[in-house]
Amino acid sequence: MKNTNNITRRSLIALRILLVIVLLQACIGNEKLTVVPKDGLKKSELTVSKDGKKIIDVQTTDCEVSGGYVVDVGGGLKSIALKATDIKTGVTILLSVYYNTLSDLAMNKTIPIGALEDLDLNNLPFCWGGVNFVNTGQQLFITKTGAISITSFDQATGIASCVFTFTAYDPAGQSADARFQGSFTNIPIYPDEDSFANCNTSTPGIDGGNPTNPSNPNPTSGNTELTFENKVFTPITITLGGVTQTIQPSQKGSFKGKGGSQTTYYAKTSGTTSSGTIVGSEIVWNNFAVTFPSSGTANVALNVASNWFFVRVRNNSIRNINKVLVNYQLQSGTIENLSIPNDKELYGLGYYRAFTNSNVRFENTDVNWYWQFGSDQLNLPFTVNQLVTLNAN
Repeated sequence: MKNTNNITRRSLIALRILLVIVLLQACIGNEKLTVVPKDGLKKSELTVSKDGKKIIDVQTTDCEVSGGYVVDVGGGLKSIALKATDIKTGVTILLSVYYNTLSDLAMNKTIPIGALEDLDLNNLPFCWGGVNFVNTGQQLFITKTGAISITSFDQATGIASCVFTFTAYDPAGQSADARFQGSFTNIPIYPDEDSFANCNTSTPGIDGGNPTNPSNPNPTSGNTELTFENKVFTPITITLGGVTQTIQPSQKGSFKGKGGSQTTYYAKTSGTTSSGTIVGSEIVWNNFAVTFPSSGTANVALNVASNWFFVRVRNNSIRNINKVLVNYQLQSGTIENLSIPNDKELYGLGYYRAFTNSNVRFENTDVNWYWQFGSDQLNLPFTVNQLVTLNAN
C-alpha cells in the first residue's frame, strides 16, 4: 500500500517548485548583470554550463537574480532553493535541496540529484530542480540524475557554496537529454521567500562593508583614523592590520592608517557565561573591507543584522532557571543549560536567529517548571540590534 501522506507532501513540494520556476521568469530583463554584492557578503560567483558551454557566468550577486531561500514544506521537511538568472539571456536555474536538519548540509556533503519521483522522505537530503531557457520558447529541462556537493555552509551568516553535475530531460520531448554542471559560490541564503525577493527587509549575516582585495593589508601607522563604534550588547573583539582591540558596548576603538588606503578587519562578539563559554551564536565580521579617510577620522558602526535578536532575562520567580530554549520546537531551535538565579537581576544571554514565529522558553527541570514567551510577546521589530527583555515571574 502506498503512503498517502508521502504522496500528498510530494505533491505539495512539486507544486511549490513549479510555482517558483514560473515566478523566476518575472526576474528577466534586458540588461547585463553588473550589480555589486550586498553589504556584509563576500563576492559571489554563479556559473552554469550546458554540455560544456557556459550559459550563466555571473561574478556578482543581487537578491532579485541570484541566491537562495528556505521554504518550510511542512511536516518538519524544509528546502533550500538556490537559483540564478542570467538577465542577458534569460536562462534560469533552480535547485531545491530538501533536508530535515541543517546538520544534513555538512561541508563536503554529497547530495543526490534526481527526478521528483525519486524523492524519498526517509532518505534525505535530496536535490531536485531544473533549467529554464526563456529565450527559446520557455523550454525547460528537469533534473534526472546527478549530485550536488555542499562545499561550505555557514549557519551563522547564511552563506553557502556548492558544486553540481546532473543530466536533465526536456519534459516536452523536443530535445535530447542535456548535461549541466556549475557552482554557486558564497550565495546568501535568506530566511524566507519574502526576504529573498525583498532583500532590503532582511539581509543575512552582519551589516558592514563589502570585502575586497586590500591594497594596504597591514596599516600600523598613518595620519588618519578609522573609529569603530560598538552598537551591540556585548564586547566586540576586532583585529585590523595586526592590531587587536576589545570594544565595550556603546564604546569606540580607533586604528590609524594611511589616508585613502584600503584594508580589511575581522571582528566577533557573543554572549558568554561567567566561565567564557559562548551563549547563543557567535556573530562574526569576517574580512570586511574598509577605507581610511583622506584626512581626519571616519566612523564605522558595528551592528548585528535584523535576522538576529539578543535576549535578556530577569528572574523574579521563586525558582531558579537551569535551561534556556530559544526558537523552541523550530528547525533552528537551541537548547542551553544555563543557571539563572531568582535574584531579580538582569542577565544578558546571547544572540539568536530571528523569525516571525521565534519564541523563548525557560525551564527549571528539577520540578518540571517553565516560562514560555511566544512571538507575540517578543514582538520583534526586525531591525538591526534588536533586543528582547523578558521577566520570568
